[in-house]
Amino acid sequence: MIKYYVINIDETAKPVGNSQEGFSIFNQYQESFKTLQEAKDYLKEKYQGHKKQKMFCDDKEGNAKQIGWIYSFKNSDISHDSKPWYQQDWVSITERQDININI
Repeated sequence: MIKYYVINIDETAKPVGNSQEGFSIFNQYQESFKTLQEAKDYLKEKYQGHKKQKMFCDDKEGNAKQIGWIYSFKNSDISHDSKPWYQQDWVSITERQDININI
């Protein structure tokens, strides 16, 4: 059995100056790590200095359980000369175990 950790990231954005428009997902991806510490180090480097808040999900009994973090920051893409946007990345870490099955 092989245990590893997966970071799930949903990148969302909305235009700066447009208070009427909500955040929309523009990218989703995963990163895998051998240890939990490697995953934490990756997040620390990637989001250092950005505002973060806890992300919650209700369990079957209706109790809110923290499942990750939302990192918020202003972003822009100078390579496309685009207007800046507000970005929120919804981030969670899950522990996975692969089991080899002989068939």
